[in-house]
Amino acid sequence: MAGIEPNGRGLRIRPAAVPDRYGLQLPLIRLSVTPGLLEGEYRAHNDGALELTLAAPRGAVVVAAELAGVAQPVPAGAGETVMPLRFRQGDRIPFLLRWR
Repeated sequence: MAGIEPNGRGLRIRPAAVPDRYGLQLPLIRLSVTPGLLEGEYRAHNDGALELTLAAPRGAVVVAAELAGVAQPVPAGAGETVMPLRFRQGDRIPFLLRWR
C-alpha cells in the first residue's frame, strides 16, 4: 500500500490510489498521503547519498516536487521525478510530491 521499494540507487515511493488517505511511520521514513499529495521525511541513520524517486499513482501526472523545502524540476507530463539526496547521520529531510 505505501509503495516504498528499494532499487539499486536508492528508494522509489509510489503511493497506492486506494485508500486515498493514509500515513506511515518507520524509523527511516515518514509518509502522509492525501488526495493529490504525498508528504514525507527521510530520517538518516548514517552519512550517505541516494536517489529518491517519487512517483504519482498510476495514471496521474506530477505537477510539483520539493526536497528540503526547495522546488525540484519536474518534466512536463511526467509520472515521477528523481531527486538526489545527500545526508548526514541524524538529518531529517522533508519531501513533497503533488499530482493531478
